[in-house]
Amino acid sequence: MSKNLKIALLTISGIVLLGLVAGAGYYLGQTKTSEKQTDNSTQSSNLQNQTTQGLDLKPSIPISKPLFSGKVSKIDKDLELINKEYTETSYYLAGKVQDGKYKDYDRVIMQLNAFGAGGDPFGVNYNIFFTKDYKQFTLINPFIKNEAKTPAKTLDEASGGLEDKDITTASFFSKDKVVGLDTFTEEIPKTIKLNGNFSLIQNHLILYDDEVDTSGNYKSTGPGLDYTKYTKLQSLNSGYNIYYKPYKADIGYVREYDKYILQRSEFIVSDSSGLGIAYGLAYNSSVNSLDAKLEKYVSDKKSFDTYQELYNKTNDKLTKQGLTFDKIGDEIIKVIGKSPDYVDYPIPNTEIAKNDLQNLNSAFTKYSTPFPDSCGNSTSSSTILQNVTQKDLTKISSANGVDIYKLSNPLHPLYKAQYKLKVDLGTNVEYRQDPNATEAGIPGKEVEVDTFTSSNPNTPKPTFEQYVAENPLLFFIDPWDRIATLGEYEYLLPGGCGKPVVYLYPSVPTKVNVKFLANIQLTTDIPKYVANLGWNVLANPNGELQDLQTQYTNCDIFNNSHLGSEYAKNACVRNNYPYLYWSGNRIGAEYPKQSNGWIVEKKDLNSFLNAKLDSMRLNQKERTDMLQYWIPYLSNKSGNYFRVSFLQTKEMNALAPMQITPKPDKVFRIFLDWDNFKTKPDFEIQPQILDKLNSRDGFTVVEWGGLKK
Repeated sequence: MSKNLKIALLTISGIVLLGLVAGAGYYLGQTKTSEKQTDNSTQSSNLQNQTTQGLDLKPSIPISKPLFSGKVSKIDKDLELINKEYTETSYYLAGKVQDGKYKDYDRVIMQLNAFGAGGDPFGVNYNIFFTKDYKQFTLINPFIKNEAKTPAKTLDEASGGLEDKDITTASFFSKDKVVGLDTFTEEIPKTIKLNGNFSLIQNHLILYDDEVDTSGNYKSTGPGLDYTKYTKLQSLNSGYNIYYKPYKADIGYVREYDKYILQRSEFIVSDSSGLGIAYGLAYNSSVNSLDAKLEKYVSDKKSFDTYQELYNKTNDKLTKQGLTFDKIGDEIIKVIGKSPDYVDYPIPNTEIAKNDLQNLNSAFTKYSTPFPDSCGNSTSSSTILQNVTQKDLTKISSANGVDIYKLSNPLHPLYKAQYKLKVDLGTNVEYRQDPNATEAGIPGKEVEVDTFTSSNPNTPKPTFEQYVAENPLLFFIDPWDRIATLGEYEYLLPGGCGKPVVYLYPSVPTKVNVKFLANIQLTTDIPKYVANLGWNVLANPNGELQDLQTQYTNCDIFNNSHLGSEYAKNACVRNNYPYLYWSGNRIGAEYPKQSNGWIVEKKDLNSFLNAKLDSMRLNQKERTDMLQYWIPYLSNKSGNYFRVSFLQTKEMNALAPMQITPKPDKVFRIFLDWDNFKTKPDFEIQPQILDKLNSRDGFTVVEWGGLKK
């Protein structure tokens, strides 16, 4: 198994389910469509005898007439459909039902925000309701969380397991308003078959676009999507309105491969109200095998959950017996054994494994998103190209029923761009601190290291010719006769979201759970982040944390001389951490580049950043922690000037959404974004308006981090 694949297994794609339509999982079974519209009046509201059908790969034929009238609009009031202890909500009107049992009912979409996250689909969860009078609501097409083929029969099942013992409210939904749940044949099916090899698989709703304006600030263009900014595709045999958003390179940050990229976004299908529904491209073979994979996933998850329940009971028992944190993890394993492996939620897509390739020995272990960005990677595993034709390709294999090609020219610019991005990274200076230093974070001896080698230890660095010979890029023809490419997903990048740390400050000692609500490819997690479980810690008002699942963290892996984690080994042994530390890449979203900020000379970085962090009301410890990591890192860059900006809470909630239980009273997140220049840039830049953490009343969460590149 490759290093990258091992890391991928730690991702939390099961949690990503929170972003799917109506609380359903990805790729749910869809009632078979016919040329005539299903009469929704014949659907029973009794879910007790409901059966689940698999994905239908017959040609997708739309209903004979629009099911909804009207357009998507924002409802400017809280409909109070959930208990407020859980999260923030926004509500949208998405048309009026035109026929069937719910004729003349309004379709209301409730968006659950991850701390007020913007339009990012994986940072929010959606539920759909029908209502006639806005006094009583019916929850539509609910499914049990993590059991994507199991319809929920009660509101408690439909709440997706969001209830928590530490939260006093008995139910997630307000049962005086949400009075029932029912099934309803969607206007747009979950699976749209395009041809014999490919289908579109529904991912989530898009209620509005978040875009960067000319001043570099995020703004919502909604409610509803402006389809003039999208490109419409031929509907093929589906008959639906299918769009994509053309790729745009960042101004001032053009890469060698940018001119070749046409589409790096999901496909958008519009229903009759203009509601945008995001789809991913998938091989039909990947879709066909989903049922078996789902059954295994559900079985493995039950085994994992059973172990966790036993672990918690044993942990409580040993704690009462007086065992200390540094001993309790090992003792639990002696009593109940090691945890079973956790299996990621199966996601149909266009990724390719080496074992999928027919008669091709020269290949990498896995192929996914080509030309990955630092910190944030594309929402689609395959990237659609322009300025490349089929004449430029040579067939070398087949996989999943699809012909696979390489570039005929081994010196093609795309190969050179991929090699420069993944292998030819130059050298970097690392600071090796004296383990006996009395103050953490002080840079010690400078050691020049090859960046590829430091990111991929024990891996021989290939020459360009060796790299191309292993076929780092694979190509196939998509259903619209466009050329799509996948990139090797084996060599690790040095960049990414560099050392974001999360401080937890509850009013009283509190057990806290922290989970990502998006697919994060973690490269560092201290203490260990556990797939599906997240971090479970005992947080104290002074910010000190005790890990409550110590069996997953190996203290011996930490290096006292490594910049940023000098504290980790001692903290692990004592089970007393100053914060939660993570780094890695977001899979499923482009990194949001900033255009506002400041131009700062290298010699002024320390004083400048300290002043900005102080203006945002970070306390002395938080400022010191951040500067002790980022000043040495940035000082190593060759240029003497920096463009300095910050992603703030809204952008971070979209890029790396988190769910924290119990819900904090305040969440304040910043992320250092920068570019480096040899000489002072001659372009003008507008100062960025920074948010401030003006008070810390109640349970407060603070996070800082920055971009590594």
